[in-house]
Amino acid sequence: GGTVTSTSGTLTFTGAASSTGSIGSNSGNKLFSSTFQNNGTFQVGSGTATTTGTLTNASGATLNGNGGLLSVSSTWTNAGTFTAQSGNVRFVSQSSQTLPTVTFNNLEVNTSGFTQTLGGNVTVNGTATTTAGTLTAATNNLTVTGPSFVLSGATVTSTSGTLTFTGAASSTGSIGSNSGGTVFGSTLRNNGTFDVGSGSSTSVGTITNASGATIKGQTGTFRVYADWTNNGTLSAASGTIDFAGSGAQLITNAEANFFNLTRSISGTLTFGGNVTSTGTFTVSGGTLAVGNTRFAAPGTY
Repeated sequence: GGTVTSTSGTLTFTGAASSTGSIGSNSGNKLFSSTFQNNGTFQVGSGTATTTGTLTNASGATLNGNGGLLSVSSTWTNAGTFTAQSGNVRFVSQSSQTLPTVTFNNLEVNTSGFTQTLGGNVTVNGTATTTAGTLTAATNNLTVTGPSFVLSGATVTSTSGTLTFTGAASSTGSIGSNSGGTVFGSTLRNNGTFDVGSGSSTSVGTITNASGATIKGQTGTFRVYADWTNNGTLSAASGTIDFAGSGAQLITNAEANFFNLTRSISGTLTFGGNVTSTGTFTVSGGTLAVGNTRFAAPGTY
């Protein structure tokens, strides 16, 4: 029930730690080399807190992120209150595990070769970064409301949950949902693989499918509300791409091969390169401007 603290010094606990009081440091580091059972209040502070063993934030306990970094190397069980504040949480576990159902500020996953699964619907209000391993929402929803989402050579996926990225998204890895759908509220720069899956996905901002990158249409519908620059591969499968922006839209590409291609709202859709639709081609509103490019629709229209 007491208090253990420091201003800028480091607190190191080699053995199992259990607290019903208040523990933490204003700006110094905290190192838990074994398990840590928090039954009171733990302050991350503005420094770095590292947990090597299991971290348990028990019912009735409080873990405050403050403005520092909480680095979790093992399992985190959360039955208490986690207040993210302006802090960062980094998962570096060398095993597959279920992540706690909390609201993060900044979230980083760096778990090469292992899968981190959301235990429920999770919101990230700051920046989300996945640099190694797999982060899966499974049947839950992952919502990143912050200014950016960065995926560096890793995988972010779900089975039927929805992936939502409000800010700018950039990926050199693999991203997409099997059936739940993916929502990009701003720009998407794909330098890896984006899998539409069998659900309904949306991109509000400009899409760049970079050279060497792939967008897989699968059987789902991908609604695009802004311009699309395609320098990579579009593997259409039997999916539908619906250009649904209310204003002018431009497809900039050397060659784009769609399956079902739809223009569903008023405004002009301009082809900046050769386009083929091998499935059903539908224009239910607006104008299609082919210009000096080639458009082929050997399917149904």
